[in-house]
This record gives sequence, structure tokens and C-alpha cells, in this order.
Amino acid sequence: MSQCPLEGVSPQQIFEKCMDLKETGIFAEGPLGFEDLHYWNIGRMVFYKLRQLNNGAMNERNQTLLGMEIRINYNEPYLLSIEKKPRPQYVVNLNTCYPSIDVSSLIKAANTIKKGFENMFGTLRNIEIVKVIFNEPATIVIWSDGTKTVVKAQNGEIFDREKGLAMAICKKAFGNKGNYNEVFKKWVPEE
Repeated sequence: MSQCPLEGVSPQQIFEKCMDLKETGIFAEGPLGFEDLHYWNIGRMVFYKLRQLNNGAMNERNQTLLGMEIRINYNEPYLLSIEKKPRPQYVVNLNTCYPSIDVSSLIKAANTIKKGFENMFGTLRNIEIVKVIFNEPATIVIWSDGTKTVVKAQNGEIFDREKGLAMAICKKAFGNKGNYNEVFKKWVPEE
């Protein structure tokens, strides 16, 4: 018969390990709301040992230990861990929270944004690449709609086939004009 891993381990020793675990978690993530965002994942054998504590740190009625909810794990009897609670989903009715907001104007704004994205990326939705030609420093993409896109490696830039193809797809998404380059200049400034 195999020996129980908790044989010879006192409830106080397990409790001290719990305190260390919680302290480590708080140190890593900060104290603000730690108890509300986490729970103890405790194996049933560890739970039975902790029940023997008489120091008030464990509340069996509320199933808490050191102020955190306990969930008993029956599949892994010797487990002791702190887990993050799943994030709740919140639903808000804008008419009750903000009666002054005209929800129809929000819907119109959302549809306008949606149409903008469809215009920008809709050109690629039903179009496929027919052929790609790598002719250093240029990458040329022939599309199924009969158009072609040409991009070139810039001054002193090392020719990269993958980057060339990616840039050609971006250029096509932005209307097959050179203005797509302005987006990169704005958001990726030269060092």
C-alpha cells in the first residue's frame, strides 16, 4: 500500500504554504481586489487536512480560506493552487443608463464605420491572387479582377519577398494607390 503524500504534514504547515502562495500572488499581481479575482483550487485531501485548523483562517460555512473562495478539486486530491476567476460579461441597456443618448444615432455611427471597413477591405473579399512575381527590388501581384499591384523595396532596404507580398496586399486594400505608405510613416516613424 502506497503512503499518503500528506502523512506527517501538519495542517499548520499546509496553512503556511497557503499564506506563502497568496503572498506570492499578491506580490506578482498587486493587492487591489486580489481576493475577489482569485480562488483556491484545493484537492480534497488537502481540504480535509485544512479543516483541522483552529486558527479562524478557514471558514467552512462560507468555504473561504484567508478571505478567498475555496473550490474543492476531487480529481487531484493533493492539489493546492490559486487560480484566476473567469472574467464576467457585462450587459448594459444604454436606454436605461443614459436616456439622453439617441441609440439610433449610435447604430448609424456603427454602420458608417462598418461601411468604411467594407470599402477598405471589401475589395479583397472576393479577389484572389493569381500570380506573384518577385523581380528584385519589385514585388508584382496579379489579381483575379485583372489589376496588378507593384511595390518596391525603398532606398537601401534589403529586398524581402514576404514583406513585399504583405505590402502589396496592404496597397490593394487601400485602393491600390501609394497613400497606404502614409499610414506606415505615421505609425512607424523612422528612428
